[in-house]
Amino acid sequence: MELKEAALFIFKNMEGTEIVIKIEIIYFLGIIGSLILIVWRGGLKLGNIENSLKWLKEGFEKVESRLGSLEVKKSGMENPGSPVDPTKKGWKYLKESGLDKIIDEEKREDLLKILKDSLPENYTKYDVQEKARIVVLNLRDDTEVGKKMEEYAFDNGISVDILLRLGGLLLRDNFLERKHNVAPPPSQ
Repeated sequence: MELKEAALFIFKNMEGTEIVIKIEIIYFLGIIGSLILIVWRGGLKLGNIENSLKWLKEGFEKVESRLGSLEVKKSGMENPGSPVDPTKKGWKYLKESGLDKIIDEEKREDLLKILKDSLPENYTKYDVQEKARIVVLNLRDDTEVGKKMEEYAFDNGISVDILLRLGGLLLRDNFLERKHNVAPPPSQ
């Protein structure tokens, strides 16, 4: 079965029954576009539009997060369990690229502040992990760091996004004051 990019929504009722809705990305974007058009044409007040856009942004972040997680796991750079940790292969790339030093030393305080400010009020450890990945992905916009990571990724035949998402685990650990771990090799 070929994995296509899709939005996946899982709803669970009190009895534990799951309803899974899988929508291919192109259709998901069409639905979102239609909702924006309806809101705009309906003349809703600005506050309602802002709330709708916030909901859309959070939805896109969740879809991006799930797709990115699949990509990193498929690359063999993080373990499939929970909590997720870089594998030996992942640590090799983090150290060689210098991303570990950037996150743990050079930009540590700035990144921790950005992460703290982006978290919801009653956040979970999972929220921290996923927001940390988004914060580190945004390092791509930092000219110096972004260029360095792009060059390293190109020279080593890996995706910049995979490398940065993996770095998000280091930021998560720093925020949660958790020791960085190397994931054990998968059991055969």
